[in-house]
Amino acid sequence: MPFFVQKGDLVSMNVDVLVNASNVNLSMVEGVGRAIYHKAGDIELAKACKAIGHCDVGDAVMTPSFGVTNVKAIIHAVAPIYINGKHDEEQNLRKVYNKCLKLALDNNFSSIAFPLLSGEFNYPLKECYALAVGIMKEFLKTHLEMNIYLVMYKNFPEMINEETQINLTKYIIDSKVSNFSDAIIKSDFDDLLKKHIKKSGLSLDEIAYRSNVRKSYLEMLLVKKNHETLSKDTIISLGVGLSLTKEDLNELLISKGFVIEPSIVANLIVCYFLDHKDFDIYKINSTLFQYGFKPLGCEL
Repeated sequence: MPFFVQKGDLVSMNVDVLVNASNVNLSMVEGVGRAIYHKAGDIELAKACKAIGHCDVGDAVMTPSFGVTNVKAIIHAVAPIYINGKHDEEQNLRKVYNKCLKLALDNNFSSIAFPLLSGEFNYPLKECYALAVGIMKEFLKTHLEMNIYLVMYKNFPEMINEETQINLTKYIIDSKVSNFSDAIIKSDFDDLLKKHIKKSGLSLDEIAYRSNVRKSYLEMLLVKKNHETLSKDTIISLGVGLSLTKEDLNELLISKGFVIEPSIVANLIVCYFLDHKDFDIYKINSTLFQYGFKPLGCEL
């Protein structure tokens, strides 16, 4: 892990393998598929796909990356075209995501970038996104060293409901006059982190998963390595994973020279979820995405 949702250009991702939304004939499709073909080299990639010949809906195959030199391979995933939800669309969409992840594992890849599969094939975007996130979350429970990216260029789904958006907006406005640094005594980061880990009763696997960081990175932090890579957002991620209160999170931040800042909306979005005792970092990241902020977690 971790799992990041982001806006951008799938073809430019620096990962081991990227996923192309393909069709049963493995021929070039419009949108990101065309961009992948052009960068890989139309003739070479078309020849490789023609040699495979066919791929069923819900399945995926792999080719070399050719001219896409920032990745090692391309997985061609045949996601379903949505008709009415009664033609095994959900089943096939689950199958194709899982097949792509299996191909990545079988080839010892440690990072993979997806488009929102079926997102341009008439699948209701909110359902399409929720299904993708659910599959990634389940996969990462047992594969803590895989980095997964869901990259969208357009067709963004609504990620939070209207009631949450209204309540969150009010919270942000009300919190902008707060001072989160009052009466905080500076403590040692390592001591605080270990104290909160012990208090949580969670295993390192569970904390890594809940924090959207690699277990190996968390282990290095605990032996005082990689502190130079310890950003404010990573500390916030750990705070979410450890189910800290807003006050405890702020104390942890101050121990490394940071602070929750009421002027920063992304900080307040996290505080909203902490105050509501909702520590689902994937839900928080979906909200941050909707507001145009980068997700929490650490890629190292």
